[in-house]
Order: sequence, then structure tokens, then C-alpha cells
Amino acid sequence: MAEKLTAQQRAQLFGASTRQHFQMLGMQEVNGGAQTVQFRVPKARIMQGVKLWVEGVLNLKDGNSSAHTLKGLEPYKCIRRLSVDFNNGFMPVVCSGEEMALVNMLYPNPEMILSNPDGATLAKASATFTSSPEGVDNAFSFMLDVPLTINYRDPVGLVLAQNAETNIDITIDIANAVNMLPANSAFEATFTNLKITPMIASFSVPADTRAFPDMSVLKIVDSRNEAFTAGQSYIKLPVGMIYRKLIFKFENADGTPMTPEDITSNIELVLNTADVPYSVSPKMLRAINIMQAGMAYPEGCYYFSFDFQGINGYGGSRDYIDAERITEFAVRFNAANAGKLTIISEKLSRLIAG
Repeated sequence: MAEKLTAQQRAQLFGASTRQHFQMLGMQEVNGGAQTVQFRVPKARIMQGVKLWVEGVLNLKDGNSSAHTLKGLEPYKCIRRLSVDFNNGFMPVVCSGEEMALVNMLYPNPEMILSNPDGATLAKASATFTSSPEGVDNAFSFMLDVPLTINYRDPVGLVLAQNAETNIDITIDIANAVNMLPANSAFEATFTNLKITPMIASFSVPADTRAFPDMSVLKIVDSRNEAFTAGQSYIKLPVGMIYRKLIFKFENADGTPMTPEDITSNIELVLNTADVPYSVSPKMLRAINIMQAGMAYPEGCYYFSFDFQGINGYGGSRDYIDAERITEFAVRFNAANAGKLTIISEKLSRLIAG
């Protein structure tokens, strides 16, 4: 009878029997916004994730030669939509560049995600973008991490790329240049140049089949936008998966971030309409976020990191919200004004044998 190993035993054998690989793919370049580039992942090894190196030049024109002060995540807004696409229709990652940057901030060293003029972080950009009537080129660059695993320690979420039947593509939609600026901006903006170079992070396939990692759990990162009116809002979230992280980005109707005072009630997570395991005021939730991350999260953004047990991203499964067997999961809050809520979630999906 064949030996049956647990997922933990397989993970230990995998760690002793594999080797990490970093492999660069060819750079693609675009001039102007509203374009799409796509990269095919090589059919080799077990894929852990992809990192994107992006270099861009944003040209700004304005008759007053005014300047725009960066808030920290503007460079990532050049990516309108980022997806990891499998040819069977499965997409474990579907979000914007800014939304993936917000997810990356829920792991150790979140300050590395913010832009810095000296190149001391993963995003390099001047503190201000300048303009003139003739146009001024403003250079920026960043590295965006797109992992498929839950973290860099646990082999959960790995995907077998060395498979004749599976094609994996990295699809990136470039935004219009004006989307990098505030909604009420008077600048005329264009991308003079934009270069994207991916790097695939993977592990070699173990020779011993017993050391093959458990691939029955997949990680999903996606986002959605919901408009809400003044007063109480009750927004249902998808069920059927296990939630590890939830990020809420509250914006006013004009696109500016909502302050904690604009949310006039606790932010509540509601299970089956009656069970409310989380009911936290915006100010308290923001303080908890600062405590967990070690720095302030962007204005208007709040998160619940259910995998936090002393450090973001590396806790156990104790506090995961299992929405596989519940009928309803929702977020509830009161707002003083109408606005928009962007919900970014990181979830786990368990494959069940038929």
C-alpha cells in the first residue's frame, strides 16, 4: 500500500528536495496609455509568483507650471489591471497595481512599498511631479511583487507550470496617464515611455514524488468597487472561500479619501446576518493597523489581516474567516456622505476531489 503523507510532511520533504529559481522574461515597452502587454510563463518548474520591474516617464503639461505632490502609491497607478491567467479560465490574481501594492503592505517591511526620491524603497519617484506649458518628463520606477503563495515560508498556493496542458500568462493593462493623478487634476498627462520586465520565481520539481508539495489549496487576490449612499450600507461579500485578508478603501464621490470622521459608525463584518465577530470604530481600526504594520496605512484605507499573529502574513489559520459553508458574509457601516468602497480580498480556495 502506498504511503500517504500529510500536507505538512510533504512540505518538509519539499523544502529539503527543491531549489529556488529566478528567471527574467523579455522586456516589453509601450508608448502612451490604454494598452495591454502579455507575458507567457515558461513551462518549467513549480511557480511561486512573479515580480514586475516597471520604468516609466510621465509627461505633464499645465499652463500654470504647477506641481503635483506624490502621496506614496501613485507610481503603481500606471497599471489599471493586472491578472495571472490560466488557459482553463482560472485567474488567481485580478487587481490594479495600486491594489496589489496595498496587499504587499500587509507583510513585513510595508514602508518599502511607498515611493521615495532616493531609491531607498521599491518605488523611486520625485516627491513632486512638475509641469510646464510645453511639458515636463517625470521619471518613476517600481518593483511590484505578485506572489501566488500565501507567504515566502509556506508552500501553499504553488502552481505547477511544468505542465503540457497548462498555459500561464501575465496580462497587464496600462492605464491612461491621467489616472495617476487626482480626479480633479487640470494636468494634461501622457506616458512618454513605459517598460515592463517580469521575473518568475519558481522551485525545481523534486525527483521524489513524495516530496511533491500539496497543491490542493489556491490563493485568490481580487478586488471590486461598490458605490454607497449616505447612511447605513450593507455590502455583501462573496462566500465559498476562506478569507485571509480584507482591505477597504473608502473614497468620497470626488475621489478623495474618506477620513475616520466621515464613517459615523463601527466598521462591522457580519456573518449570516446576525453574527458580528468584528465591530470596530474607524479610529480604533486605523490604530490597530498602525500597530500591526508598524506604519500608517494610506488615508482612507483599513484592513483586517486574519493571518496576523504577531507579524503580518506569517500567522496561522486560527482567525481565518471560513466562508465556505456560510450563506452570507457582509461589511456594514454608516457614512456621512455618498462615496465608493473598493474591497480587496485575499482568499483561499480548497480543491475538492469529485
